[in-house]
Amino acid sequence: MPTYRVTSILNALSNSREGYTLSELTRKTGILTGTISPILKTLLEEGFLEMSPAGNRYKIGMQAYYTGLAFSKGSTTLELVRKEMEKLSKECNETCQLGILREGEVFYLLKVEGNESIRVVSEVGGSLPAYATALGKAILSKYGVCELQALYPDGLKALTANTLTDMEELYSQIEAIKNSGFSYEEGESGEHTSCIGTAICQNGEVIAGLSVVFPVFRKSEEKSQTIRQALIKCKNNIEKILMNHSLI
Repeated sequence: MPTYRVTSILNALSNSREGYTLSELTRKTGILTGTISPILKTLLEEGFLEMSPAGNRYKIGMQAYYTGLAFSKGSTTLELVRKEMEKLSKECNETCQLGILREGEVFYLLKVEGNESIRVVSEVGGSLPAYATALGKAILSKYGVCELQALYPDGLKALTANTLTDMEELYSQIEAIKNSGFSYEEGESGEHTSCIGTAICQNGEVIAGLSVVFPVFRKSEEKSQTIRQALIKCKNNIEKILMNHSLI
């Protein structure tokens, strides 16, 4: 039971970029304040959690990040997938990312950076609202209208002036993704970011997303076509790997 409480806390916080207050954590985990407080104290001391600058919110700490890196390095499947992503990054000369969906947000599992001197910075272990990223929209393509509304009961919140905030428009884009196989972002998670993504499937089910991200000023139709062709090749190779392996 004590171990379950620890994992409940870490799982809850892993899905939040802003972190949670003590009262929010008790509601999320169902653990009483008197029980959760000493657990939080220990996790803070060991570096698995940290406090926000204001001192009122708990967030995932660096030790949890280091533990995740150890898992990534030790996972045969992720290493096989990373090798395919390295080919993708080299072909496009841009950063590529792979992520999964957690409670409406993209959780980034892998990243391979391009060699351009100016490139988009992303973070393994970080998360963003799925509707604001090409990678996330690719994963959301498996959902219908009612499922999307259930996933975002409070609506779509803007990260930039370009972020999609209309649920009907999101569903319209998702229908286009189903037809074309590609998803797009234009300055929605970052004002100067462009991104093209596609879904990764296992046994016919969408389980992850793969994307290539680059600065807006490098965008051109020729480059977009190169990225789409490279994405499909990488997607097919990754899905072959997943025929015999589990991603996570």
